[in-house]
Amino acid sequence: MGKASTVLNQHKDLAKLLNTVSFHTKMVDYLDELLNETADLSVYCFHTTLFEQQFRQCMEFPAQHRYFHHFK
Repeated sequence: MGKASTVLNQHKDLAKLLNTVSFHTKMVDYLDELLNETADLSVYCFHTTLFEQQFRQCMEFPAQHRYFHHFK
């Protein structure tokens, strides 16, 4: 009795869907761990100009203006 196998590189839409479902499941079930993964700024300790540039771009984004008063 054989199983039908699916090769994901032949079904790119399915692979994207599975990745999206996995990510959103983590956002619901493991929010604390996801925040720890994405909030790590240690990568910027050696790239301060990159951090400043990306922070400036973030603050220029209109949706971020409501948070701007915290950094003045």
